[in-house]
Amino acid sequence: MDFGGPIYDTASRTWPISYSVFNDGSIDEIIHAATIRAPGDFNSEASHKVFGAIQTVTLAAGKAYINICHCRRPGRTPPPSFNGILLSHDSDCHETVGFSGFWLEGFKFVTAAHFLSSNPPLSEEEKKDTLDLLKYASPPPSTRAMRARVSSQFSSQDCNHYEHLVGQLHVPQIYDVQLADHNEAADIAVFRLAVHETRRPQVWIKNSQLSSAAANFPGTVPSMVFSTYYPASDYPVNPINNLSPVEKKEQENCTRFELMVKERVRKGKQCGDNSDQVHLPRFEDIFHANCRSIGFGHIAEPSPRDVSHRGAVLRTHSIPGFAGCSGAMIGCLETTHCPTPEGLLVPNLSVKIIGIFKGESGDCMNYNTFSAFTQCGVDSIVNC
Repeated sequence: MDFGGPIYDTASRTWPISYSVFNDGSIDEIIHAATIRAPGDFNSEASHKVFGAIQTVTLAAGKAYINICHCRRPGRTPPPSFNGILLSHDSDCHETVGFSGFWLEGFKFVTAAHFLSSNPPLSEEEKKDTLDLLKYASPPPSTRAMRARVSSQFSSQDCNHYEHLVGQLHVPQIYDVQLADHNEAADIAVFRLAVHETRRPQVWIKNSQLSSAAANFPGTVPSMVFSTYYPASDYPVNPINNLSPVEKKEQENCTRFELMVKERVRKGKQCGDNSDQVHLPRFEDIFHANCRSIGFGHIAEPSPRDVSHRGAVLRTHSIPGFAGCSGAMIGCLETTHCPTPEGLLVPNLSVKIIGIFKGESGDCMNYNTFSAFTQCGVDSIVNC
């Protein structure tokens, strides 16, 4: 699945949770150092350094709301076009999807590219029309209509009509963006601020913080990783006709999250990991719907089955995820040693962004996946 799922940690016999990230970049105080494998307790100097480093990038996170065009869906009369490009759009035929991501130096917004994947699948015409709309090659339904917008507010909601926020906030942290690059094979998309956009994000990742270590040298990446994202709300499961009676009963009156937990426990019972003997979590126990949050986990050992591409390599991690988390930064801490005037070397922690959150791992129920940047992928993002 292209958005990740909850994780059961067999070592601690718990379901890892995510934590709120507040407007100053700080993380919910209930978190403890054991969560991020830091020495000492939450109040130790080592833990303060870890959290201090992570807080420098948390506010670079955002939620992209992207309009998908169904104006040429089979069975309806399409708008007029010229040379294959629509001359107008019908807003009633637009569908909005939400993806997490992060701001990068140069006012770019990096996220996942699989927003064109849907159920039922888009036709080739719908894909092209959507890309034309997002690249500003075709006109919107109206002058105020949304193509794609990014919210960097703590609570991110649908951005179709955000003008009412102007009276509540001096400068809304919501930005119109346009598509600059779409690499479907690597699952990486890059947006830029739209030409007419006058607002500017206040926090971003530096180009020098992008790293290809997880793709090219996974053994050098610290085990602990984190992701700052905006999970979507839980939602009912659509009934599927081709299921067995047992599977249909399991889905009855189930939300997506509940079904994912049930599936994880079912697989766990088969391998005897005792996940069925632990209190099953509710959605609100793990995630903060539509709010800026951070989850922690670790990277799994590289596998020969990891899918490689020129721009990214598919790797696995144990950070919990859900719908809306796709495209979020995957970060790790790097220790460097800085010389002092006295000739001493002082350790310094900095954050490296090694990829973006992708989805569930089909091979292993204990992990989700991420697109680990290759050096070619890093160069492509920086130079687009």
